[in-house]
Amino acid sequence: MLKSSDATPSSSADATSSPANWSISDLSVAELMAHQATLESRKNALKADEAELAAEMDRRFGEAVQASLKTAGKTYGTLTEVIPGADGLRLKHYTRLDVRWDSDKLMAWASTQPWHIVSHYCDVTFKVKEAVFKAIEPGSDIQKAIAPARTEKIGKTTYEILPPK
Repeated sequence: MLKSSDATPSSSADATSSPANWSISDLSVAELMAHQATLESRKNALKADEAELAAEMDRRFGEAVQASLKTAGKTYGTLTEVIPGADGLRLKHYTRLDVRWDSDKLMAWASTQPWHIVSHYCDVTFKVKEAVFKAIEPGSDIQKAIAPARTEKIGKTTYEILPPK
């Protein structure tokens, strides 16, 4: 249960300034809410800045990076090279290889193989959607069979201070 002491106002902390100037424990609830909003705004601005930087880096260096990878006999990977006309600054670039597997095709193959072969080559994970599990008739044979494989774990609590209605 929340206590009134949890809402104690602060002395003079400013939730929108740098935390170096104040302690978060000195903030009132209203200031915590303002700080929460400030952090969310900063986080969104940072994501936008990162996306803009990535787009600009790709615009400036994308073609040269692909050419460097090709010259190195690669289609992906990491290379570091001097940036022409940039006073010796170097660019380390990493092109990731994204691999996706077609589950239907793998299951078709797996159905023709012994289990020890399938489990050796494939990561096999079984899970039941919680909505499906809850829809199973309580006490049914299916529920009795799969319930021992179900574990509940309480997750981390998150907080959001909301303004009054």
